[in-house]
Amino acid sequence: ALEQVQQGLDASLAVPALAVEKGMLDFGTLRHGDRKSLRVNISNASRGLLYGSAKTSADLLKVGREQVRCRAGQTLLLEVTLDAGLLRDGEYHQPAAVTIETNGGSVELDAQVTVLWEPELAASPGALNFGELKAGQEDALPHLSLTLRNKGGGTLHGTVSSPADWLAVAPASFGLESGQEASV
Repeated sequence: ALEQVQQGLDASLAVPALAVEKGMLDFGTLRHGDRKSLRVNISNASRGLLYGSAKTSADLLKVGREQVRCRAGQTLLLEVTLDAGLLRDGEYHQPAAVTIETNGGSVELDAQVTVLWEPELAASPGALNFGELKAGQEDALPHLSLTLRNKGGGTLHGTVSSPADWLAVAPASFGLESGQEASV
């Protein structure tokens, strides 16, 4: 408050000045489900008390503190955490992902990340039970289905086969996008 009164009396007195170490938050390459935190140095490059707030524009980012306060010459660490579990496979760039607004100026930080999400096979049921058959009844085998699902990312390609010559599989190959399923 005293600083504001002095500035009101003499406009030539310096006001707080926001200085931020980074302009881009580069989270690099993460696997789907990973979390990573980066630290941003915020400082007051002038006089007085620098105060304000830090917020994100995306749900997948969280700031460690929402309030920013720095005296002249002080540095404050702001931790920004990204949750790659909220993203699919691919490259992402988010302009103005974090905004720091203070009485000494405002800064917008962009964020970028590459997310890797490997395909992952899920099959159900875990076993096929054809029941009991007597010799000579092989033609009466029931038709059973196996459900295949890609519970990972990307595209899952594969084939289904059986070493038993009495068991036919159709279709023998598949391609499933993330979350997609098929019956064989």
